[in-house]
Amino acid sequence: DIRSGIVGEIAFDGPTRAIAALLDSGAGAENNVIGRVFTYADKAIETVKAGGAVADFAGIMVMPKTHALYGTPAGGSLADSWTIPDGKSAEFLQMGEVYVSVATTGAVVGAPLKYNTTTGIIDHGAPAAGEAAIPNAVVSRHNSSPTAAGAFLVVAKLTN
Repeated sequence: DIRSGIVGEIAFDGPTRAIAALLDSGAGAENNVIGRVFTYADKAIETVKAGGAVADFAGIMVMPKTHALYGTPAGGSLADSWTIPDGKSAEFLQMGEVYVSVATTGAVVGAPLKYNTTTGIIDHGAPAAGEAAIPNAVVSRHNSSPTAAGAFLVVAKLTN
């Protein structure tokens, strides 16, 4: 089982492709979380939103150490957060291996990955109602392990 990693960090060297885009999730800005799936909100102006239709797949938000601290209402202006406000630029992995958190336990190497089309939250297995498969994405290298927050850490391999 995997024992360490930071959600949103590139896990291993190898072929990697990412894009930059502006966040524009609108009323759902609370879902602008590093390590979630994003789709194009508007391809003409290169904006993305959390969740969305698989046909508009933009990638998984990565590179948590490159973002400024925006704080939280409860913790103040310097509180750490994985959430990035709308209107900010971010990077989205389309090909490579990245640490992500999946919603349920039991993810094994080779398991397909899916996401919630409203929130972008990643999980493993076959998509159900309100979910879509992440294109060409599987659990890679290690089975899942629980994190301190009750989520389950895996390496996602995207071969888009």
